[in-house]
Formats: sequence, structure tokens, C-alpha cells
Amino acid sequence: MAAFWQRIKQERKAKEEIKKEKRIQEYIEKREELLFQLELTLRNSKKSEKEQVIQESIREVTSRLEKLQVRVIKGEKLELFDKEKHEVIAKQEVDAVEYNNKVLEIYGDGYEYEGKVIRKMHVMIGCVK
Repeated sequence: MAAFWQRIKQERKAKEEIKKEKRIQEYIEKREELLFQLELTLRNSKKSEKEQVIQESIREVTSRLEKLQVRVIKGEKLELFDKEKHEVIAKQEVDAVEYNNKVLEIYGDGYEYEGKVIRKMHVMIGCVK
């Protein structure tokens, strides 16, 4: 009988984890959509009150992710490509060997949950001709 209740507890915990992961994914998608829209707005507007609203919106979404223990992975240009945290969405031919396999542009943040990458950063890397 104890094994039965143990299995029920495990199933409930598994269902809760699935729900939590779905919420995390929804927040990530909302954050990405919001950031995209905000970037477009920033490009087409002057510094103003709008920027404060935009920055506050970004902080709010990021705060929600942090409460779910999701960490945004920020990268640096010219860091070495790492297949565990980077997803190549573009390649650029480069003349200098020191830029080979290095991140040249970052197009999107990555996300980590409980020490595990759940979404890789979107990057462009350099490739020697």
C-alpha cells in the first residue's frame, strides 16, 4: 500500500514539474516577443517616457522568470562557440584565424533552468575562408 501512495506522490510531482516547465516556456516566448517589439520601438523612437515603460516591462518579465528559477544566459561577442549554450543561426566568412569559431553577433538570449540549458543563445559565428 505504501508503494501505491509513493507512486501517486511521484506522479503528482511529475505533473507539477511539467506544468512548471510549460509556464517557463510561455514566459520565455512572451519575453522574446516583448523584446523583439521593444527593440523595434526603440529603434524608431527618441528617448522619452516610452523607454521607461519598455525597460519596466522587460524587468517585470525577467523577474517572473527569476521567480521560476530560470536564468537568462548572456553571452559576449568574440567568445568561443560552445555547442552546449550556442545555436548557430548564421555564419560569416572571416579572413583572420582568431575569429574562426568565435561568436560575432548575438541574436537572442539563452535560458537555463536548474543548471540545464533549456534554450540556447542564437548566434552568428565566424568561419575562416
